[in-house]
Amino acid sequence: MALIVPAIPFRQRKVKMYVAVVPVTHLDRFVVDTWDARQPPHKRGYQRKSDQKRVEKIARYLERADGIMPVAGLLNIRETGQLSFSRGELRIPDGTRVWIVDMQ
Repeated sequence: MALIVPAIPFRQRKVKMYVAVVPVTHLDRFVVDTWDARQPPHKRGYQRKSDQKRVEKIARYLERADGIMPVAGLLNIRETGQLSFSRGELRIPDGTRVWIVDMQ
């Protein structure tokens, strides 16, 4: 099933981008491209490997009654023609790889 989220389009230079809110329940659809300095520059990835202790610490914080985290992320879809935008909604077809470039 396609992922449909409210979004606001904008441009940076000639690149069309969107600001959108994606529910946390959909984050498992996204792919992490892990940074590896040994790879050629165009294949090095984006994200450093996750630190399990840090993940556990964040999880404990979010489980608290007062735990909040306004999260920001930068995502990338490498294949052209995968997105459609209409009436304030961004549609990402099922099976489209969404890469996590940066996420707090």
